[in-house]
Amino acid sequence: SSGINAEYGGPRIGALYASVPLRPFLYGGGQERGLRPGTENTPMIAGLGEAAELAGTMSPKIRDHFEGLLVKELGELVRINCGSAPSRLPNTSNFSIRGTRSRDVLSRVAFTASRGAACHSDRETPSPVLLRSGVSVEDALSSIRISFGRDSTLHDAEFAVAELTRALGKHEN
Repeated sequence: SSGINAEYGGPRIGALYASVPLRPFLYGGGQERGLRPGTENTPMIAGLGEAAELAGTMSPKIRDHFEGLLVKELGELVRINCGSAPSRLPNTSNFSIRGTRSRDVLSRVAFTASRGAACHSDRETPSPVLLRSGVSVEDALSSIRISFGRDSTLHDAEFAVAELTRALGKHEN
């Protein structure tokens, strides 16, 4: 399903872009050209469309501010994963803090973020998505993914960096 749905849409709805022919795994009605049975969830479909529009208006300004501050504060300890990818989500940063484990770091901060890649955050193994993107095993194990929502501010990005530096013992309060 779509990354925009997780941030802005509702549950039980997603979009799939397929470049290969699909075969049904459930049979019944002729919906979706015979690919699935059941009635389409029209309110959720409309919500996903609205979510796509909202996501299209997002600016990378807060994400870029966050990443710039993070690199300034942590220097060589931090690696911005897939930072040069042209199709990055404008509101999401995936980074690694070398010499740490993301679970340990996230247990010491006062904000919510996830480990690894979106489809792999509940596992203790490195994300295959990150590995295929050229991220090393060690960096994949220490990766953290933070998303900024439509109500996030530059101050929120600054707070997250301050929390990370505090959690790592880089600055005393």
